[in-house]
Amino acid sequence: LYRNTLNIYYWVENDFSAALASFIPFLLVSPEKKSMNRFLALLGILVIIYNDSRIALLSIVFFLVFLLLNRFKRLGYVLSAFGVIILFVVFRDYKLGGNTLYQLLVDPFGHIFTLTRYVQYGSVYDRTNALIFGITELFNSWGFGVGPGNVTSIYKLPEYYLRTAQSMHNFVGQVIVEYGWLIIFMVIYALVQLYNLRRQLGIKIKDDRLLYVYFLTMALASLSQSEGLFSNYFF
Repeated sequence: LYRNTLNIYYWVENDFSAALASFIPFLLVSPEKKSMNRFLALLGILVIIYNDSRIALLSIVFFLVFLLLNRFKRLGYVLSAFGVIILFVVFRDYKLGGNTLYQLLVDPFGHIFTLTRYVQYGSVYDRTNALIFGITELFNSWGFGVGPGNVTSIYKLPEYYLRTAQSMHNFVGQVIVEYGWLIIFMVIYALVQLYNLRRQLGIKIKDDRLLYVYFLTMALASLSQSEGLFSNYFF
């Protein structure tokens, strides 16, 4: 028990919530035992809300919105684009946990794209800086990666100092930084083989877009976890 939340293998609620978030989309789209699955999904969402894991919750909301808009087929893409733009314009200055939506969702991407570190400290700023430092070292390694488990060592260097939690806070980013081009090629190879296997076996998936959106959902949920798969505990 940690702050009244059962975490099993997880040290903090964010990691437990990220794990829950990975199962909830499957429960929502499973054609079997719909009532039971939706009830379990609701319980998982309530635990995520109780844990105050905002990013994990946002990833589930992202998936739910897609399920709704996907019913409109191609019109759903248009509705999605207009909906995101309108919601952002209306609520861009709305504060969530002390930061506006613009500061949470837009400004960090500008810093990451230009590799410009934040000079101020805080949860959002340090998480962004952690990713910037990792990408910088990935480039310094000529794309070969810094090696398994070595991301945490980067933040011990004086030029990469982080005042808050000294970790990547991004599972997808951490794996890429540690393994470099190798992991990217492995993922591409695995996807190609999976596609070929599906064709050979005649496997049909009702909606391929769900797979891509699920991947984006999990990439988003990974931002809520506190460390990484290889650093110091099970994820």
